[in-house]
Amino acid sequence: MQQRTVGYLSLAVTWLVVVLCVIGFLRARGNPQGTYYWCWVLLCPTGVWLWVVTAWCNYQLFRNAKPRGYKQYSYFTQYHADYVSNL
Repeated sequence: MQQRTVGYLSLAVTWLVVVLCVIGFLRARGNPQGTYYWCWVLLCPTGVWLWVVTAWCNYQLFRNAKPRGYKQYSYFTQYHADYVSNL
């Protein structure tokens, strides 16, 4: 598939989902219990998106943070240094 076709297809599917959600919400508008559950269904993707964005931001902020006293060499490097010094 070409990129343009994939783009149009994903746009059409996105609009279809949005239109179906709006129609379902409008049909459940008169029923208080239906409205309650539709609000949760529509808010769940937003909550998941916020969670993912927060996790990504935390990863970006703290990926290079190192605790105090952290030694940059590995156990193997220390073991090799001790072995060489004992020769």
